[in-house]
Amino acid sequence: MSNYTVALSGLQNTSLAIDTVSNNIANANTVGYKAGEYVFADQFVKAINPADQARVGMGTQSLGVRRPMLQGTITNSANPLDLAISGKGMFRLLQGSGTAGSVDPSAIYYSRNGQFGVDKEGYIVNENGMYLTGYQPTPDGDAISDDLIKNNGLLRMPNSNLPGNETTYSRLSAMLDSTGNAFTSNANVAFDPSQSTFNNKTTQTVFDNEGNSHTLEVYYRRVNDKNLTITIGANGYTYSPGPSSSPNTLGATTVTMNQNSVLRVDTAPLATTQSAGFASSGGVHTLSLTSAASSANQAVDVAGKRVFVNGVDTGVTVTTASPATGTSLALSGAINASAGAAISFYDSAATLNMTLIAPDGTEITVQGTTNHPGSNATLTTTMAEVEVYASIDGRFYGTDPLSTTNRATTSMNPQTPNSGTIAYKPVSKLEFIGGRNIDALVTDPVSGNPLFKTVSTLTTRVTNQAGGSSDLVFDLDLSDTSLQAGAFQITHSNQNGEPLARLTNVTVDNQGRIVGVYGTGKQQYVGQVAMVHFDNAEGLIPVGKNAFAASVDSGTEHSADGVLVGRAGTGIFGDIKGQALESSNVDLANELVRLMVLQRSYSANSQSMKAFDQTLRDTLQMVS
Repeated sequence: MSNYTVALSGLQNTSLAIDTVSNNIANANTVGYKAGEYVFADQFVKAINPADQARVGMGTQSLGVRRPMLQGTITNSANPLDLAISGKGMFRLLQGSGTAGSVDPSAIYYSRNGQFGVDKEGYIVNENGMYLTGYQPTPDGDAISDDLIKNNGLLRMPNSNLPGNETTYSRLSAMLDSTGNAFTSNANVAFDPSQSTFNNKTTQTVFDNEGNSHTLEVYYRRVNDKNLTITIGANGYTYSPGPSSSPNTLGATTVTMNQNSVLRVDTAPLATTQSAGFASSGGVHTLSLTSAASSANQAVDVAGKRVFVNGVDTGVTVTTASPATGTSLALSGAINASAGAAISFYDSAATLNMTLIAPDGTEITVQGTTNHPGSNATLTTTMAEVEVYASIDGRFYGTDPLSTTNRATTSMNPQTPNSGTIAYKPVSKLEFIGGRNIDALVTDPVSGNPLFKTVSTLTTRVTNQAGGSSDLVFDLDLSDTSLQAGAFQITHSNQNGEPLARLTNVTVDNQGRIVGVYGTGKQQYVGQVAMVHFDNAEGLIPVGKNAFAASVDSGTEHSADGVLVGRAGTGIFGDIKGQALESSNVDLANELVRLMVLQRSYSANSQSMKAFDQTLRDTLQMVS
């Protein structure tokens, strides 16, 4: 009877192999399908003499169907949510439990079929209603978090409409032309928006709390220059910020350029020489030097003159001196002047032209009597001043914000021009030295932010298209404005209000981040597709509907090794292609050849069974 079972096993397993090939052919057009290959094995289970090399086998047996996860061809698709994986990884799916948006967290499946759409609740699902999972967006939709588990990782499309939001912050950065005319404050040249009494103008659209748009107009008007006083303090060079400034770091009340700033003397000295050495003995200070001479190389008497060493005022004067070469000068105090140091002499009461070089390289022309560090002496510089006027929908702000000591919270109510008699008031005043806004010139060494910001809080009540009204309060930040010898230009113009936004498109990038794009240009993240990699992907169990389930052989997400959950484009994971699908990896030509081979094998096995049947008949006839 063994021959009979041998032939029967051949028929049975060949039939199963034909089923496997037929299934491959049937799924040649199934997206993401992985072709199966039936695996045969011989049988030697006859145990009368296990060591007998000539023993006859017992036929064939099945070792299963293996499915190499070879990638299929990627083709384009018109559906924006159709996804294809280029490289390793599988989509992670959850089976729904019957309620919209409700899933069974233990019913996790995996697939390479990326045909996705949206259900009636806005969740991204495949054609079988399984939910696509991934990393969740932050609450504002501006980024992707590390949270895969929140809401079971379900990905939900953004709202079709985003409501508008009110402007609370406006930033305008301009480069003003320093060669423009300066207007005086005389009555004949007072600011009037209908006349040429300003240098430049710009506009910006702002929004109320219903998303209605309003026009902010900002006028720049340069007026007469004024002086700025800078004090040489122990910690640096200190001055008062602009009248429209507000503290930005640690509640500071003054601006201080640190000691790394350089105060260079530009005025030529009365005489120069080199130090031959310095001695201090018994309270008597003398300085040995070569002949002090003027630029004409003539000997100069330096008695009563201030001593500068290497360009820095020592605060010491010469009490007695002789211009002769090699003479030792008697000084009013001790100095540090090693041999070879550059020594220069200035009149004690002379005003010096100097250049203050800020840490960022900005050069400021100043005048003063000394550059001695920590002397508390004052420097003066010419400062350009620019007035800024503003209006909302043609109504100007008229309350003078500079009459209060609490500049940061000043409110200005708009006024409508009345036959040209309105007294226009600036909403801000900008002051510049070296072409830079004095509020933004110095930054905090830790954060890098300016110590001060030129910010005015504008308050108004606006009317919408339906006749209603609402308050509009926002900060106007002019900190980054500069004054240069060039044509006027706006370098930055942005505000944080938005009108009603309508969803126009959904895109997916190579890292699987799904983004909703709105008509206003705003983007909102839906999430990022999660991917799963199995070292033993052939151990997955096919469950139909283009999906696989994890098994003991493949490992699970909770097992220690062999399974990795991650993001596309990182580590071993491949990229995700939007508007694309992965075709079946079935090779039809190869499957048809294999089918013909199996047909012949099946026929041959049937002949074996027929031969055994005939032999059995002959034997029975002989016995009878």
